[in-house]
Amino acid sequence: EFQPMTVAVSVVIPHYGAADQTIDLLNDLAGQQDAGSLEVIVADDASPDPFPLAVATAYNARLVRRESNGGFGSACNSGAEVACGDSLLFLNSDTRVGPRFIAELVASSMPFQPAVTGPAVMGHGEVVATGRRWVSARHYAAEWSIPFRKLRAAKGLPLDTARVNAAVPGQVVPVDWLFGVALLIPTEAFRRVGGFDERFFMNCEEMDLQRVLRRHGIPAVYAGTVTVTHAGGGSSDPAKRRAWVGQSRLHYAQKWGGPRARRRLQAALTAATAANLVWNTGRRLAGRPVTPLATAR
Repeated sequence: EFQPMTVAVSVVIPHYGAADQTIDLLNDLAGQQDAGSLEVIVADDASPDPFPLAVATAYNARLVRRESNGGFGSACNSGAEVACGDSLLFLNSDTRVGPRFIAELVASSMPFQPAVTGPAVMGHGEVVATGRRWVSARHYAAEWSIPFRKLRAAKGLPLDTARVNAAVPGQVVPVDWLFGVALLIPTEAFRRVGGFDERFFMNCEEMDLQRVLRRHGIPAVYAGTVTVTHAGGGSSDPAKRRAWVGQSRLHYAQKWGGPRARRRLQAALTAATAANLVWNTGRRLAGRPVTPLATAR
C-alpha cells in the first residue's frame, strides 16, 4: 500500500510509445540537486508496449497505467490524480533536463506564485517560442497558409505570429500561455479547475487549461532563466497529428467563442487551404514534385 508523503514537487511524465526517452528523463530526474522532496510519476497512456514496472521501481517512480488511450491531457490528469506534491511539474517524455533544473525552476517561479511557470525550451539546437498570446482564427489561418509561410520566411520573420517576442532565454516575462512541454502548476489550483479538459486529445489542451486558470487569478510566467531540451514528436503518430490538431483547434474555438467562432475558424482554414491548392498547382505546373489535391485533402 502506497503511503502518502510530504513532497514539494510531483513530476508527472505522460508516456506513450517506446520507453527509451522516458528512461533517459528518469535518469535525469534521479540526479536532481537541491530539489528537496521529489515524487516522480510515469502516466502510461495505454501504450501498446507498457512501460516496464521494474524500470519505474528501479528509479523510485510511481507507475500509473490508463486502460484506454486518452491523449496528453488525460495522461497528465491520471498522473496528477495520485500526486502528493504541493506543485505539479508536467514534463514531456521526450525532454532532457540538467541536474539543477527543478531547483532553478521552482526558485524562478516563487516570486509569482500562485502561477503557471515554464522554462525556455531548446529543440534541435534552436529556441522554441513557447511563450504565447491567446490564439485567434487569424493566427491559425496564417500558420496554415503556405504562401504566407513562404513570404515570412523570405523576410526572415518567424511563422508563429502569436509568439511573445520578449519571451526569450534569459528573460522572465508574463505571457498569456505556455506550451505544455514543461509546466509547473500549483496542485491546488490545478485540481480546483478540474485539470486538463480531456475532450482535447492532443493540442490546445494546455492553452485551454491556462485560460481557465487565468479566470481563477492564476497567471502564466515564462521563466527563461531555466532551460529544458525537447526532442519533439516523441510520443505522437505523425500520420494522425494533423487530424488531432484540426479537431482540437475547432473544439477550442467552440468552447471559448461558441458556434460562430468555430465557423469563423473553419472558414479561415478553408480559405487558407484553397490558397494552398492554387499555390501548389502552380508549383506542380512548374515541375515541382508536389501533390496539390492530396495536400489540400
